[in-house]
Formats: sequence, structure tokens, C-alpha cells
Amino acid sequence: MSSKLLNVLFLLTLPVLAAAQQRIEKVVAYYDSSAVAELYDYAPVGFEVIYKDGSSRATVGLSGGTIRWNQLTVQTDDGTFRNGQFHFNRAAIRPKRYLAHFTVSLKEAPGQQFGVDLQLPYLTDIRFRQYTDSLKRGEYFYVNVEGVYSSGRIFPLDTGRVHLSVQGAELHGQDVLLDRYDSTTKIIHVEAVYRLNSDLKIKAAIPVKQGPEDLSGLIKNEKDVLQPSRKKKGY
Repeated sequence: MSSKLLNVLFLLTLPVLAAAQQRIEKVVAYYDSSAVAELYDYAPVGFEVIYKDGSSRATVGLSGGTIRWNQLTVQTDDGTFRNGQFHFNRAAIRPKRYLAHFTVSLKEAPGQQFGVDLQLPYLTDIRFRQYTDSLKRGEYFYVNVEGVYSSGRIFPLDTGRVHLSVQGAELHGQDVLLDRYDSTTKIIHVEAVYRLNSDLKIKAAIPVKQGPEDLSGLIKNEKDVLQPSRKKKGY
């Protein structure tokens, strides 16, 4: 093929390429909320191309579109991205308030790059949510810590995410244990601090149950099960 013919073909394709570049308004990104990105540093991500005429096209996979991954290039400094799978660096995006940034290039718009931001969920508050209102001597008391996220979802947090400390008793993982023969301690103080942000912390005073336990309803042997309960007089 002569160079003259190649030049003619190139000139003919210029209007088409220019039109493709001009008709893209923006590119937006989504993540799969079912992947629980609140707790895990991974989420499927999809992109949607918005055109100036109001139409749109999306990538295959999560977005259910027709744009295949070999038709675009995605670059990011906030983790690794491959074929719709985004593994992000939580510590790296924390200073940016968990806003991941992508640079997207599409084959239909050569020479153009589109900056795309994706807001990932982050912890906004922590709280205690205990199963009982008091601690019993000689019994393990589970310290239940919950995290409230920007997505509105709430998840329990373990000691890998929060640092627990206790005053007045022993701490075993997330269990508080007060000696059975301790008759003086009335209150146990517990503190939880989020490991990635020490500004997120909470304290609680857990009362110790006072007085003897009511064992009247305790089943001691099989006779207690088989023997019918006696009705009180007057009933």
C-alpha cells in the first residue's frame, strides 16, 4: 500500500477519532458493596462511560456492560487493579479519606485520559454493644465492639482492628474475667481504640453484679425436669 493511500486513510479516520474523543463526558466508578470493603481490602470495581448525549456504556462484570477490559487501561497508585478486581492499600488511602483514584484510558478515545475517583467506605465511629448489663465474678464477659461505617453499615470489630485495655480485671482476648473471690471491685473500666486511627476510641464502665445468684430456677438433676411444678396457693 502506497504512502499516499495511507495518508488518505489516516485523514479519513481523523474526524471519527475526534468525534469519539469529544463525545465522552466523563467516566465514573462503582464498587461491589457485597464484597464488604468495610472490612476487607478488596472489592470488584466497574466503570461507566457517560457520553455528552446522555447515553452510557459500562464495563463487563460488576456493571453488566459491554466494554471489555482489553478495551481500556486502568492505572492507580492506591493498590492493584486487574480485570475489574481492585485490591487497595487501606493505609495509603486513609490520608485521602479513603478516596481511591484511577486514571482510565479507552481505545475509543485515543490520547485521552479520564481521572476517576471512587469513595470507599471507612470507619466513622466505634461503640460498645454488650449482651448483658453487668459482669459476673468468675465468668467470662465478652466485650463486643461494633464499627459504624460511612456506608451506614455496622460490623463487629475484633482485636485485630481495635486495641482493648481493662482496669480492675483480667483481659483474655476480648473477654474480661474478674476473680470469683473478689468481693471489693464494683466497676470494671474498659477502653477500645481503633488501631488505624487513635482518635476513634471509646470507654465504658461495666458494673459488677452484686449479691448472690438466684439459683431457684436452676435444674439440678433429671427429677427437676420430670417433676411438675407446684402451684402456689391462691391460684
